[in-house]
Amino acid sequence: MRKGLKETGVWPILSERRDVAEAVFPSGKEVICSPQVMIDHIIWPTESVDEEDEDYSLETRAKVGMFLQQFIETAPAVSRLNLLRFWTGWEVLSGMLKVEVVRGQFPKSSTCYMCLRIPGHLSTYDDFKQALEASIGTWDTGFGLV
Repeated sequence: MRKGLKETGVWPILSERRDVAEAVFPSGKEVICSPQVMIDHIIWPTESVDEEDEDYSLETRAKVGMFLQQFIETAPAVSRLNLLRFWTGWEVLSGMLKVEVVRGQFPKSSTCYMCLRIPGHLSTYDDFKQALEASIGTWDTGFGLV
């Protein structure tokens, strides 16, 4: 990698300008993802053109969206970071995050598409939080699957 960076002329820039190197290669411990920044990057489940194609009603999708927003706003930073890793496979927010409400037992993610699939049967915030925490605890080994 170093040879490639030297040949492209990037290495001298990275060597001379530490601020550029930190921007290109952020350290995991320096990543800060505030609740509001994360919420602003989410594409929330909304009313569909064809409601018959949806597994759950708009009310259920809205309720799940509110549960997720509450979790993001109240969770400690380490839980938000684990959620981001579970959702995207990476600790740096680098695009829009999609949410789908689906049938299933636990939340799952498709990291390639940055899509979090949350079961619609979770009727209380406590049930939602417990299922989400169980899932995001697998971010390092589960590829979004429990």
